[in-house]
Amino acid sequence: MEKHLLNWDGVIIPKLKKIAGEDNVLNHAIDLYIYSRDASIDVGMPAAVAFVNTTEEVADIVKLANEEGFSIIPRGAGSNVSGGVIPAKPDCLILVLARMNKVVDFDVENFLITVEPGIVCLDLNTYLEPYGFYFPPDPASDKTATIGGMINNNSGGIRALKYGVTEEWIMGLEVVLADGNVINIGNKAIKFVCGYDLVSLFVGSEGTLGIITKAMLKIQPLPAVRLVASGYFNSAFEAGKCVREIIKRGFDPSGTEILDYKTLKAVEEYSGTLKFPECGAVVLVELDGNRDDVEMRLDKLEVLFKEMGAIKSETARDLETCTQVWAARKAAFPALTLRRPTARMEDVSVPLKNLPAMFQEIDRVSEKNGIEIATFGHAGDGNLHPILLWDERDPDEHRRALQTLVDLWHAAIELEGTVTGEHGIGVSKLMMMPVEHQPKVLELKKKIKDAFDPKNILCPGHIIPIPGQRINILEDA
Repeated sequence: MEKHLLNWDGVIIPKLKKIAGEDNVLNHAIDLYIYSRDASIDVGMPAAVAFVNTTEEVADIVKLANEEGFSIIPRGAGSNVSGGVIPAKPDCLILVLARMNKVVDFDVENFLITVEPGIVCLDLNTYLEPYGFYFPPDPASDKTATIGGMINNNSGGIRALKYGVTEEWIMGLEVVLADGNVINIGNKAIKFVCGYDLVSLFVGSEGTLGIITKAMLKIQPLPAVRLVASGYFNSAFEAGKCVREIIKRGFDPSGTEILDYKTLKAVEEYSGTLKFPECGAVVLVELDGNRDDVEMRLDKLEVLFKEMGAIKSETARDLETCTQVWAARKAAFPALTLRRPTARMEDVSVPLKNLPAMFQEIDRVSEKNGIEIATFGHAGDGNLHPILLWDERDPDEHRRALQTLVDLWHAAIELEGTVTGEHGIGVSKLMMMPVEHQPKVLELKKKIKDAFDPKNILCPGHIIPIPGQRINILEDA
């Protein structure tokens, strides 16, 4: 990355401190190093870091960026795994929104809640639970994932199969535009088609079009019960076929997850108490609704597991056991990060019919490149998270790992899928945009970016490359 061209110490930092407060602006080397990474393997050094508490502070800082010529990357908890909060160029400010974490309005009668972007998903649901409500999108990182980050990446999570991705639960947004103006878009009405759907345009835009400062979310009553069935299979390929059959036969699961044997072993070691049967993969199926109906579907599901060749099946019919099952699933990535010095979570998504074939492709590219891959994911909607495990300090192993990433991405596209189901492009996957999209589509995407952010202040080099940006990760091998 080139050296900074702007006068940060003498001009920009004092002005930032005047807006955000003396203690809320950081530019010491150690602070910049900490904020040079997220949960991906990408690295980019910012020029400064600022913490904000209000929409007005965000707007004033964006206006300052226009005056002084620096760029901005909004950041929540920093749990992004695609380099979504990593600078791609010098003279970049990391704008941390994590302290904007309040509930602004709770409209119970309309099943709506308005929150700031820094509120953590689990904290939001903890707030809602005493009122008998919840926010259905449920990422495995719910203990850290902020609502702003979920909106910017259109997160799906464990219950996306039944309840959809984050986009389907956003009714309105307050957004600071790239020129510092603040707009409010959306409506409380369930049916709202008054012109272009700007809300949906901002959802999944990864901070490149505007900075979200408030979000009006749909919520819904908690189901009477949530129960879980587990089916253990000899291979992930067989488990994938079973998932397709579960959907086909109308079990209406709220979540359907797969964990392969490498993931299960890692979770066992991580927990110190859990023990799983010897198998190639497990399918976890959550059913929700009234107890009698769910119990009936669970009984039928056990029959289906046997029919599909499961070597064992189990049902969790009480809250405590169900909670333990999902805790084990959500521990998958943390557990795997302990196995090797480097862990990279991928996010390929394919049509359900091609799910078994994607498992085969994962095995193929792992063997081809000699890189260990453990896989889990939201199998019910075809979204898998292969975790590549290696040591990036070993040049040869690092080169083979990067080649494995590229091979996985191409395999997903060849199977009529995508390189990212819910984690976004960030800076990690720019090289695949021309592979997945037609030139005209890329041209339209760039025109949208230019229309909202003509000076390229917000997240430059994310989704849309900037001149001179090196996007082919194999060049780093």
